[in-house]
Formats: sequence, structure tokens, C-alpha cells
Amino acid sequence: MKTLALETRKIAFVQHFLSLTKDSSITKFEELLREERLKQYETEMKKPMTLKKFNAMIDRAEDDDLNGRMVPARKLLKKRS
Repeated sequence: MKTLALETRKIAFVQHFLSLTKDSSITKFEELLREERLKQYETEMKKPMTLKKFNAMIDRAEDDDLNGRMVPARKLLKKRS
């Protein structure tokens, strides 16, 4: 039941957010979201990665390589120049 309530709250929040007209209000929400993402990232970085997750990341990277979803570092460096 908590999940449904959370989803309902998210929808209501997005509806209210979309009705905002002041740039400063949107900026405040962007800053808050950035801070929350940083906190979440820092929390995740403190947890050791499981072997299962590590292997899943390797599998995903190999799949990306096989399916042409990789960008060579040289290409990225040229874009920066």
C-alpha cells in the first residue's frame, strides 16, 4: 500500500510542479533535486558493491560493446577540443 501512496504523491507533485510559473521556484527545486541526488550518490558509494552487481555491470559493458553502444575515447577527446 505504501507504494501506491508514494506513486499518488509523486503524480500530485509533478502536477503542481508543472503549474509553476516562476523561474526562481523551478531553480529552487532543481537545486534541491541536485542536493538529494548527491546525497544518494554518496550513500551508494559508501556501500561495497556485491559480486553479483559487479558481474552485471561487466555483462552490460560487454553487451554495449557487442552492440555498438560504445564511444572510443579518441572520439570523445576530439569533441572536447
